Amino acid sequence: MRPAWNGRRRSVDHEQLQRPRLDFLHGLRGVLALTVVLFHLVAGLGIDRSRPAIALLMAPIMHGHLAVPAFLVLSGFLLAMPVVLHGGQLPGGLFDFLRRRAIRILSPYYAAYFLSMAFFLAVERGLALYGIAPWRKLTRMVARDSTIPSVVSHLFLVHNLDGKWAAGMTGVFWTIACEWQIYLLFALVLVPVWHRYGLWTAVALCVAIAAVLTELCARDIIFYQFPWLIPVFASGMVAAVLAFGSAPLCRSMRKANWGAITAGLVVILCIVVWRLDATVLAKDGTRWVAVPYNHFPLRIRWIPDVLAGICVASGIVWLAVGHPSVAAASSRTGPVASRVCGILESRWLLSLGLCGYSLYLTHLQWIVLLKWTTQALALPPAPRLATLLALGIPGSLVIAWLFHRWFERPFMTRSTREMFRP
Repeated sequence: MRPAWNGRRRSVDHEQLQRPRLDFLHGLRGVLALTVVLFHLVAGLGIDRSRPAIALLMAPIMHGHLAVPAFLVLSGFLLAMPVVLHGGQLPGGLFDFLRRRAIRILSPYYAAYFLSMAFFLAVERGLALYGIAPWRKLTRMVARDSTIPSVVSHLFLVHNLDGKWAAGMTGVFWTIACEWQIYLLFALVLVPVWHRYGLWTAVALCVAIAAVLTELCARDIIFYQFPWLIPVFASGMVAAVLAFGSAPLCRSMRKANWGAITAGLVVILCIVVWRLDATVLAKDGTRWVAVPYNHFPLRIRWIPDVLAGICVASGIVWLAVGHPSVAAASSRTGPVASRVCGILESRWLLSLGLCGYSLYLTHLQWIVLLKWTTQALALPPAPRLATLLALGIPGSLVIAWLFHRWFERPFMTRSTREMFRP
C-alpha cells in the first residue's frame, strides 16, 4: 500500500520501496538542456521576426528560457517521488539526502565554475599577449567577476542574491544556487511540513514565500533571482503525488485524460506568452528584444514561468501514468503516452540526458566565444546564424561530453548511471 495523499506516517512495506523506472524523465532533461543551448545561440542576434513564417519558427527558440522552470519541475518530481513511496519521509534521512545531493550537484558545479573563470581569464590574457585589444565587455566581465565578493558568493551558492554576481562569465550558474537553496528548503522545511500537515500546506508555504520575496524584490528591498521558481518546484511535488499517491483522490485523478489536460494548458501558455510579447513589442516599436516580457515588472514577470511549470508538471503526470512500467496506466492516456515515452527513452536522448547537466554548465562559454568571433568578423545575419548553429551545437555537445567524463561521471553512483541506459 502506498502512502496517503496527506503524507502522514505509515508503515513502509516492500511494495513502497519499488521505485518505477521512468527513463523518459532523463530524455526530457536532455531535450531541455539542448533547448537552453539553442536559446543562447539565437538570443541577441537581432533576427528580424516581422515575417510571420520567421516569427513562428523562432518563437519556441526565443522562449527557450522556459526550460529553466521545467528543470525545477523535474527536480521537484524526482525528489518527491521517493518521499511518496517511503511514507512521507526522506529515504536515508536528512544527512544522507544532503550528502548525495551535494556530491551529485555541487562537485560538477565547482569544476565548471573554476574552468569558466580560467577560460575567460585565458581569453583576455591571450588577446593582450598578441597585441589585440580585448572586447570591452570581456574586460568588464573579468574585472567584475574576479572580485572576492563575487567568488565567495559563488562558492557559498548565494550569487543569485545580487544581480552583478548572477550575471557575467557565469550567466547560467544562478540557477544552481537557486536549485540548491530549494533543495535545502525541501529537506529542512517542506518534507516535515508535508509529513505533519499535508502536501497542500507545504505547497501553500512555497507560494507564500515566493509572493513575499517577489514583493520585496519589486520594492527594491532585496534581490532574488527568481523567487517564483519555488512554487514551480512545488508543482513537481504535486505531480509526484498525483502519479503515485495511494489516496482515493489520487487514484481517481489518475484516470483523467492528462494528455488533453496538458494540451489545453500548453495552448493557454502559448496565448499568454503571445499576448505578453505583443504588448511589449507594441510599446517598443520595431525594436526586437530576445524575450520581450522580461522587461515587465516582477509582479507580472512570473506568469509565463509558473504556467510553463504547471504545463510540464501535467505532462509528467500524463507520461508517468501512461508509462508501461506503471500498472495503473489509463487506457485513454496509455497508448499515446507510451509512444512519447518511447521517443524520450531512445538511446540518443538518454545519452543526451546523461550529459544534460554538463551541457547546461559548460555551453555558455563556448557560445559566447563564437558570438564574439562572428561579430568581430562582421558576418551578415544569415551567415552568422548558420555559423553559430553549425559550430555551436556540435561544439557544445563535445565539450559537455568531455566535461561529463572528467568531472561529472566520477561523482555519479552506479545506480544513477544505470538510469540512463535503455
